[in-house]
Amino acid sequence: SPKNQPSKPLKLKDAKAAKPKPRSHHHYGLPLVQIVIYMVATILSSLDANLLAPNLTAIAEEFGFTQQERDWKLGGQLAFGYAIMGAPVALLSGYLADRYS
Repeated sequence: SPKNQPSKPLKLKDAKAAKPKPRSHHHYGLPLVQIVIYMVATILSSLDANLLAPNLTAIAEEFGFTQQERDWKLGGQLAFGYAIMGAPVALLSGYLADRYS
């Protein structure tokens, strides 16, 4: 009967076809390009806060602000405006990343 017959040995071309291809450009399943894009986006997203914060006093002096105006306008209103503008962009980019990845 066909069930009791031994299986045929694999031919050389069949063995080569069954061998998986190496994934040398992947790291934990992510292509290197995606990792680099993620790193650049992370750096750019915090760049403005890290450049602005040490210079708030110089900016306030340039515009003639008092200490209280500096804290309110540059420390409060500017950060609030950044968050208001950044929230819709973050929501949209999150949706697009989930939809197309």
